[in-house]
Amino acid sequence: MVTNIVVDILLCLILLGGLIWDFMSGFVKTVARPVKFILSVIIALSLTSLFANGIIKPLIASPVVTQMTDYLSAKCAEIISGSSVGELPTLVKLAASIANVDLEQIASAEGQEAMVGAFVKAITDPVLNIISSLIAFVILY
Repeated sequence: MVTNIVVDILLCLILLGGLIWDFMSGFVKTVARPVKFILSVIIALSLTSLFANGIIKPLIASPVVTQMTDYLSAKCAEIISGSSVGELPTLVKLAASIANVDLEQIASAEGQEAMVGAFVKAITDPVLNIISSLIAFVILY
């Protein structure tokens, strides 16, 4: 019983102190601070996908895809040359299955190109979406 009264008095003192502090520092200014934060987050979230897909992703997609394609094409050609189908690494077999390329076609340049292109697309699309959305949100916020 006494504990409840003490807790109630402490809560009333804290609320009264906060009320006095707010009036001294500006009530509207104090109330507007969290409202501004919430509105800025809502506006940034609503415009993020438009800004990310329209501006940020086209800027960063081409260099990333080009670099990955060049690197993986060189590595793929290096790994596949002189290897039989049974000796191919698991990652190459996985990339071939993602690209719907038969393992026998990997020896050809067209098969390697199709495999690398599909593998790069499968890897870069989700990563670019996430990165461009994060960059757009930070810029907009």
